[in-house]
Amino acid sequence: MIQTVGGRVMPEFIPATLFRPPAYPYPYVQRERLQVRLRRAQSAKVVLIEGRGGFGKSMAGAELVHGLSAAAVWYPLEHLPRRDLSGFVWNLMKAVQSVCPWFGEDAARQMENLAQVEGYVRDDSWLYAGVLPGLAADFNRLARPVWLVLDNYHLLGDQAQFERLLTYLIENTRSHIHFVLATRETLCWQKREDWQACKKLSVIGESDLAFSPKDVQVFTSKLGLDFPDRMFNDATGQLKGQPFLFSLLVRFCRGKSEAQIAEILRVLADPRQSAADYLASVFIETQSQDVRDFCGVRHF
Repeated sequence: MIQTVGGRVMPEFIPATLFRPPAYPYPYVQRERLQVRLRRAQSAKVVLIEGRGGFGKSMAGAELVHGLSAAAVWYPLEHLPRRDLSGFVWNLMKAVQSVCPWFGEDAARQMENLAQVEGYVRDDSWLYAGVLPGLAADFNRLARPVWLVLDNYHLLGDQAQFERLLTYLIENTRSHIHFVLATRETLCWQKREDWQACKKLSVIGESDLAFSPKDVQVFTSKLGLDFPDRMFNDATGQLKGQPFLFSLLVRFCRGKSEAQIAEILRVLADPRQSAADYLASVFIETQSQDVRDFCGVRHF
């Protein structure tokens, strides 16, 4: 929905139904290393979940908040229509309002008034003059713990601006307000080392997110594929534990003989071969002609 205030177009809002943490897909495997890290992260104010695409960062964030008796707010940044400061703050308020309807009322009025001022978004001084202090005060008024998950944080534009904004909120809110950032990039924030030193920040990386051989065995079993025992370690190493790649592998290997599966793993062992590209291509080969035409992969 696009709102107009004083003849000016205001940011479009993310649908309210997307502010709830996603449910677990089937089959979902609780990764053994990840479980340890998630338990430790529960005491941190800031949790960074960093890793390349396919490592299950979003599901790790969902698993973290599903296991807590606290209010959880899911902020899916891939759905943010305008990835500037104004659009981010408007949707941040809408997201937190999903668990606290009065949150950000004063800040929203300030922003509506500012929207009628020519050039108010040329810098971020308008944020720190009243909007962000008001939001920090509203966070501190919340009686129960709140976990705010910013999924796909790497999609935001000017990282320096958003780092400053979130650092302000992190530094000016009480300990029961938590921030979780899932991102494909390593965030080299100015406060990172200081926060880690005082245990204010917990980092979950690819080594924590990756499947272990035991996780692979559970995952493949749930999908009805019986890998010979000796293949578990090979598959885990060649796919670097990436859950998404295992999902592709298992779906492709259904109905294949042990020799055929071994051949697939042999191809994946080639360091020149992209596991994601190979598995995607062979999986698409098994689809109907109209699906292949739609994907534009006839050359496979």
